Amino acid sequence: MLRRLTTIGLACLAILLGAGTGIASAQATTQTFVSRTELNELGLFVCLDEAVRLTGGWQNVNHVTEDAAGGFTFVSNSNFVQLRGVGVESGQRYQSVGTSQGNTTGHIRGDFPATFNTETTAHLIAQGQPNPGVEFTFRYRAHYTINANGEVVLDRAEVIEECR
Repeated sequence: MLRRLTTIGLACLAILLGAGTGIASAQATTQTFVSRTELNELGLFVCLDEAVRLTGGWQNVNHVTEDAAGGFTFVSNSNFVQLRGVGVESGQRYQSVGTSQGNTTGHIRGDFPATFNTETTAHLIAQGQPNPGVEFTFRYRAHYTINANGEVVLDRAEVIEECR
């Protein structure tokens, strides 16, 4: 799911960059836009004995700065909106508590090369029966490097779960 969200973010960046003039300005300029993606994904978490259907939204506040040399820096601050889950077999309900957020940074010069780093964290806690109080945190970290030919040459991603 989080890899898909990162891909969506990168696609938004590509669309925004493709809409540019390609002409370097004399100074840095920044554009800001907000995007929201509705979630309806099946999550598999080590902490739980079943799959969880996650719903809610993923909101991004994106800042794209074009530097004087025609390169772009991308910073996205994201958060889950009303993130909830339901155990597929048990019907156990989960609710995101606290701040569930993500940050993505990237840099691209011309079409390529490009680098992107992202980290997203969410904390969910079970509500009601059958297992009230079960909680877990998951963190997704990733780094992508795309060379001058547009080929992904480094793609590292990890999911870290903490069960309580």
